[in-house]
Amino acid sequence: MTEPDPTPPLTESARSVYEAARNLAGAWGGTFAALRRLLVADLALAREALIRGLVLLFVAAIMLGTTWALLTAFGVWALYRAGLGWGVALGLPLLVSATLGFIAFREAARALRLADMDASRRQLTLWFGTADEVDEAKQAPSGSLDAGAPPAGTTGAPGATPKP
Repeated sequence: MTEPDPTPPLTESARSVYEAARNLAGAWGGTFAALRRLLVADLALAREALIRGLVLLFVAAIMLGTTWALLTAFGVWALYRAGLGWGVALGLPLLVSATLGFIAFREAARALRLADMDASRRQLTLWFGTADEVDEAKQAPSGSLDAGAPPAGTTGAPGATPKP
């Protein structure tokens, strides 16, 4: 009959547990360092997108605002002199201004979409999200402007179903 292997001394077992805990802590430390680098890069991208969008809006407001006011006044005067009533002469430039304002707003919103910190949100979802959220995050297209947007036809809430 063979004797079972003697149990290792307590100090060796304690050393093994300590090494395992140290390796685990090192792995978590690397993970948190990677998350920190990701957040810093994402914040830099968001800051640049925000600054760019705001500067473009500011320049557009100054340059086009003064010019547009004079062009509108001239257009109203010209339409009235052409024989149109005051209502039509004021309404046409108003319609053109509203249309161009909507287009400018839409372009500014598109430029500011890069400030959504999508990479960090997607990584945190992969770490801490539910199974459905993780599957959705894995399918999100990286690098696109709408990578963090909810899929078309959904409300964007976790676990939401597509609209009929």
